[in-house]
Formats: sequence, structure tokens, C-alpha cells
Amino acid sequence: MQAAQAVQAEFYSKLNDSEISDDDYERAQSIWKHFGMKSMRVYHDLYLKTDVLLLADVFEQFQKFAWKIIIWTFFIMLQLPDSLGMFA
Repeated sequence: MQAAQAVQAEFYSKLNDSEISDDDYERAQSIWKHFGMKSMRVYHDLYLKTDVLLLADVFEQFQKFAWKIIIWTFFIMLQLPDSLGMFA
């Protein structure tokens, strides 16, 4: 048996001092039903897992980008002495 979904008032934001919008609440309802949530704690844990996975993906993509920049800079530095020799 699935527990009743959290009511809209449970999504109150103390940080923003505001209620959840109707669109956001509908999204929460669809996630609640799709994943078969049993409590607000399970919903919260799912949110944390997805948040961490997204953040890890951002860091991974940044790392790949940074390595490309490092390699590009290395090759530019290898070519630099030849370029300076043209002006000597």
C-alpha cells in the first residue's frame, strides 16, 4: 500500500518564505507516483541522490574540459620557442 502523497503545505520554503507553485507541486506529484514514494523522507532521499549525481556529472564534464585546455596550452608552449626564433 502506498502512503498518501505529501500535501502542498509540506513543500513550504522557509528560505524563500513562500509556498510551492502549482506547477512544481504537480511535478512533485508525478515523481511521487512514478517512483512509488512511501513517505516524504523517501522523496527527500531521491532528491538528494539525483542532486549529487547531477553535481558529479558537472564536475566530470569540467574535468574533461580542463584537461583539453591543459593539453592545448602544453602544445602552444611547445610551439612558442619556434615562434620567438622568427623575431630574433
